[in-house]
Amino acid sequence: AIAVNRVIGGAVTPTMIDGALSANGHVWILDPAGVAFGAGAVVDVGGLLATASDIDTATFMATDPATGTFVFTGTPTGAVTNAADLEAQGLIALVAPMVTNSGSLTSDNGDVLLGGAKAFRLSFAEVDRTPAGGGAVYKELLVTDFIIDTGVDNAMAPAETVPVTQTAAGSASGSNIIISAASAGGGAFLNVDGLVEATNVGTGSGSVMLLGGSNLVGGVAAATGTETVRSADLGINATGALRIQGSSVSIADSAQDISVGSAGITAVVGDASVNNAIGATGAISLTANTGNIDVGATTAGTSITISGQDIDLAGKA
Repeated sequence: AIAVNRVIGGAVTPTMIDGALSANGHVWILDPAGVAFGAGAVVDVGGLLATASDIDTATFMATDPATGTFVFTGTPTGAVTNAADLEAQGLIALVAPMVTNSGSLTSDNGDVLLGGAKAFRLSFAEVDRTPAGGGAVYKELLVTDFIIDTGVDNAMAPAETVPVTQTAAGSASGSNIIISAASAGGGAFLNVDGLVEATNVGTGSGSVMLLGGSNLVGGVAAATGTETVRSADLGINATGALRIQGSSVSIADSAQDISVGSAGITAVVGDASVNNAIGATGAISLTANTGNIDVGATTAGTSITISGQDIDLAGKA
């Protein structure tokens, strides 16, 4: 079940959640002025979507979550921010022109999605899940498509557009982690620090996707990248695949490591600089279509493929 909570009528202040929010089903909060989870908020729900975008009531009612596509529209200016510990059995999605996570996002059996967009489409697939403590198998929704129809507005110089930020204090843990954003004309940044974990809890789980200007379609990133993905202090732990794709990619050296099943990192038009230690039980692929590659300590269980205009390697391969 999905309970939709919409704010309409030209709201000027965001929805503030500083207390307890609990529900067995999915709770969707839609407010064009934004949604803010304060540090004192306690959220424990079946699923959570907080967005500044809107959805047509009739279309929502006619959409089957397992087979249909939810279409979110509007030209919102509000932000979605989290400073609390948000927990859900299934989906946790924060989508707005500006999203900031400085708290913890924990999905026991579903996906965590951070999206920078004004208008977007969201589709799911049903998978079987078994409760951690045992019990009857139930159906959970995993994200298959996150398609950005209207990106965020670009800031004027010397400011920069940062649609999605996870601070060093933030964390995201779930079946899959999807962080994606797009801006009008490109040139924005995804700032992702802190800890990102994708655990193998069943079918269709274990992947981390950091997508700068790439749509997710059928669970696969489109071969584009208009925004920069960067991090100064990022740790990734994924039992499955890591996919980082953007116009350029910059992952600074930090005390945290990247440990994954396999890794594919692509800079579509710029440079790929990955100085954090990467360890993969499977293959690692690093690609800069027209730019340079700078790679730190890298260890792969099977193969390492590196393709770029100029390649600088350090550490172990």
